[in-house]
Amino acid sequence: MQKLGQIIKERREELGYTLKAISEKTRVPINKLEAIENGNLKFFENDMSYVKFYVRYYCNALHLNFDDYKDELESSLDEFSNTTKMIKQVEFEEINSRLT
Repeated sequence: MQKLGQIIKERREELGYTLKAISEKTRVPINKLEAIENGNLKFFENDMSYVKFYVRYYCNALHLNFDDYKDELESSLDEFSNTTKMIKQVEFEEINSRLT
């Protein structure tokens, strides 16, 4: 997601848009646009179902073909989800080991 975020940020700057202008154009809050540009999927941890939509809207607003970046986004989302699940599993096992 880092690479995709960087591409999006560079394109926004190339077109001369501010985050505020893109936020108004897409109706996506600035803090979510910043998280996308920073590749910060943890920001969306409790709202992962909308990340694809936010990235798609952002790409469309910048005249980027979302389909060119869809696979990278999917891969990043899968990796983040798997990592999060593994962390929760380890935490669960540590708690259980303390109880037994």
